[in-house]
Amino acid sequence: MRTTQTERAIKTRNRRIVAYFATLSIALVSVAVYTLLDRLTTEALAVLAGAVCGVGAAIPTSLLIIAVSRQGKAEQPREPKPQLRHQQGTYPPIVVVAPGAQRHQLPGWGWRGGSGIMDPPPAERHFTVVGGDLDD
Repeated sequence: MRTTQTERAIKTRNRRIVAYFATLSIALVSVAVYTLLDRLTTEALAVLAGAVCGVGAAIPTSLLIIAVSRQGKAEQPREPKPQLRHQQGTYPPIVVVAPGAQRHQLPGWGWRGGSGIMDPPPAERHFTVVGGDLDD
């Protein structure tokens, strides 16, 4: 019978501690909110209210997306993974396909994909280096 009384005493003490910290937390948050509201301008309060409302609107939406995605996964039967044909440590074969030969290529001119339309010769390009030495 002593253990039950001891357990009750411990539970009562734990409840009192929790109630004390809950009351203290509420008081601290209340003081912080009052100080914040007293010092901020109306524009800053409007931005803060918008941010809080945005987060408040995003939470149910994200929970809904998570619930729907989990429901879809639960309905799909799991397929067994296919067995690998090659052993661990060996690499699969690599196949290299060489491109076709280019026809009638002149210096400075190239075929565009073999369609018969030729690229114009490259124009001379001039560059200006900003912040560099002008050693032309």
